Amino acid sequence: MQAQLWRRGELKFLLLPHQWPLYDALKDALNDPDCLKYFVNCSRRFGKTTVLCVIALEIALKQPTAQIRYATYTMKALRKIVLPIFAIMIQSCPKEIRPVYRAKDDSYLFPSNESEMHLAGCDSGNAESLRGTTSHLNIVDEAGFTDDLKYVLSSVLIPQTLTTGATTFIATTPAKSPAHESLEVMQECKLKSNYIELDVWQNTSLSQDTIHKYAEEAGGFNSTTWKREYLCQWVTDSEYALAPEFAQFKDTIIEETPKPELRELFHNYAALDIGTRDKTALLFGYYDFPRATLVVEDEWVPERPSEITTEILASAVREKERTLWAGQKSYRRVSDNNNLLLIQDLGTIHGLPFIPTSKDSLHAMVNEVRLWLAAGRLRVHPRCRQLIGCLEFGIWDKHRREFDRSSLYGHFDAFAALMYLIRNVDTYTNPIPANHGVNPLTHYTPTVNSKGEALAAKLFPGLNKNNSTRKGRTFL
Repeated sequence: MQAQLWRRGELKFLLLPHQWPLYDALKDALNDPDCLKYFVNCSRRFGKTTVLCVIALEIALKQPTAQIRYATYTMKALRKIVLPIFAIMIQSCPKEIRPVYRAKDDSYLFPSNESEMHLAGCDSGNAESLRGTTSHLNIVDEAGFTDDLKYVLSSVLIPQTLTTGATTFIATTPAKSPAHESLEVMQECKLKSNYIELDVWQNTSLSQDTIHKYAEEAGGFNSTTWKREYLCQWVTDSEYALAPEFAQFKDTIIEETPKPELRELFHNYAALDIGTRDKTALLFGYYDFPRATLVVEDEWVPERPSEITTEILASAVREKERTLWAGQKSYRRVSDNNNLLLIQDLGTIHGLPFIPTSKDSLHAMVNEVRLWLAAGRLRVHPRCRQLIGCLEFGIWDKHRREFDRSSLYGHFDAFAALMYLIRNVDTYTNPIPANHGVNPLTHYTPTVNSKGEALAAKLFPGLNKNNSTRKGRTFL
């Protein structure tokens, strides 16, 4: 019986019942001519890779000379996870149609119909080996951990389906930060209903006791690990988050702050993180001394950092300061200290002096931002999307030594600019002068009532209404 199913390319029998809904959804996507990409958001240990392998084998067996591309996030994962699954599956395949693995190029050849399946990890440029003329099925497994996912999809895999109309399956457990490109791809597919989500509760092969035990091991039902790895939620891993406090105080921090009284007296600031490979980020704001609060009013983070010149940067600074501050002066401009020549040019050529910031350890500067967040001393205007994204999704690299990188937020450069800004805010100088700058020798006292007038007459008997007193003020 199994041999007949293999020869017909009907391999659903290799799956467990809880995997059938995923299998059926993928088969429906293959039959939908409008489905170019289909996204699978799946819990750990659900068996999504097994289902993907079954679908790939079916296409290869049913369609003569089919070309299939299978990508996963690293070559190590390919050899440790994907290839062993294929090896186990094909043990029950009749010998005359059994695919032959070719180690020299990580591919399977199906001798019965000359179909081929090419496999690769996407690390170290290995995804380029998946380039070809045509493809009848593309698979990207663990897309949430794949570097340059959009490039792999748009430049390597999908162009191969131009003449075949084939579907590309993108499957993953959510990435450790929603800043990963896979979230964008997921949202795009979800809007087109090319999406399925399968969390741990839909894995009927597991008992309730087992699920509860693993929830406890993950840190409880409210932990980020449980939500991400088992419930398929796109949450920032609190253990790697640059600013875990942001999630707690987000609704307070993001605020379209109304113009406060005495705003014209507050100190204005600009902060710059210079990028070439990464993004260039400029933040603009002021320090509200009465509230002891830093307010970030706006940002400038261009899409193509490699095209930024000193002239473009200087123009952006002038325009933002003019728009935001309407002629008020900048109290202090600060910058990263890794490009002193550019800072010198901004000052000497363009008349925009920036102070290179002093630096402590990176962890100390990050912790300073976290303290301000926890103390409620930061407000960010909703239009500062890069900064908000960096605060919400910014994470450390796997060694916790440097910031990780994101296709959306670069090296979390807006977060770095905020570090420099907080480090250089003058929290000691009171910008509001005594008596709000009013000279008591020339200032008038408003008339409160008739008793006040009578008291003034007693204190200053030489005054008369005709020459010295006018409504609302008393002149000396």
